[in-house]
Amino acid sequence: FFKAGIPVDMVYQDQLRSLIIPAIAPAREGWAWPQRGWAGEDAMVTQMRATLPKGCADLCREQDLEQATKVVERLKASGLQATVEEGMAQDPMREANLERPSSWVGDYARGSRVRFKENARSVLPNSIDLVSIGVINDQVYQIQEDGSRDLQYYVCLPKALAMPSVSATMLEPSPAAERIQPGVRVRVNPPGG
Repeated sequence: FFKAGIPVDMVYQDQLRSLIIPAIAPAREGWAWPQRGWAGEDAMVTQMRATLPKGCADLCREQDLEQATKVVERLKASGLQATVEEGMAQDPMREANLERPSSWVGDYARGSRVRFKENARSVLPNSIDLVSIGVINDQVYQIQEDGSRDLQYYVCLPKALAMPSVSATMLEPSPAAERIQPGVRVRVNPPGG
């Protein structure tokens, strides 16, 4: 393909995407791109542009052996060639892409209630509804490839165990939800008599 000058993007969109996405993210599993080692689909495709013409490309990174094996089995069932490769331990600071701010920064205070914007769909597990209201509980900077920092928040949601950090640009305040106080309730008793 690539020796003939066909771009990776065309091959990915026309042929590979429909095989790869169901293999790395089956519909029955709640998942997010960071759980597969990527900031989003664009990051994976960017890496594919550089490596696929040389013969292979990473689809999932930083997986445990069980998850990696399942993805490989699904890829093979789709007719693709795939292998599990164990990586060598590297200097964790060289590979770090998150940094904790020295003090709280940004527009959202800890405990703020927020909703997700449409662009959050790319990083949220499929099981999370965009109209869900969450509570900000922590923040980090995600270090970008160019060295810039993207402020991201960890948002707690009911019944969501593992949530990836979400960029501040993917959140919006939920002022109506701010009036909800935990533990406050109103009860009514029937009239006496």
